Amino acid sequence: MRVGELTVAYETLPLPGDSETVLLLYTTEAASPSGEALDLLASWTLTRPSTPGPTAAERR
Repeated sequence: MRVGELTVAYETLPLPGDSETVLLLYTTEAASPSGEALDLLASWTLTRPSTPGPTAAERR
């Protein structure tokens, strides 16, 4: 399944205290075709069955 091309805006936010690290924030316009496509893509991650990973004690 394809969602097509997305049109997004982005903002670069530097993190305080770390001049080498930035946070990139991507957004779409609400109720736009890109927003609906992004919602669809996000829903795919929500419907996958979760399998718990090993606990911290089990990883040791």
